[in-house]
Amino acid sequence: MPGTRDPRPRTVHPVMPPHVEYTLTTMGRTLLGVVGGLVTWAEHNLDQIDAARAGFDARAARTGAPG
Repeated sequence: MPGTRDPRPRTVHPVMPPHVEYTLTTMGRTLLGVVGGLVTWAEHNLDQIDAARAGFDARAARTGAPG
C-alpha cells in the first residue's frame, strides 16, 4: 500500500478486472534522467551483462547452488 512518501500516487478504479493507474509526482519525475542513464548504460554493456549472467548460471549449475 503506497504511503505518503510514495513517489507514485495511484488511482484505483472500481471495475472488474481491477484497474489501477500510477502517476509520478514532481519529485518522482526528477528520477527520469537518472533512470534513463541507467538504461543507456545497460544497453551499452548488454554483451558483458549477458556474459556475466551466463557465467553465474554455469557456476550455479556445476555446484548445484545459486551463485
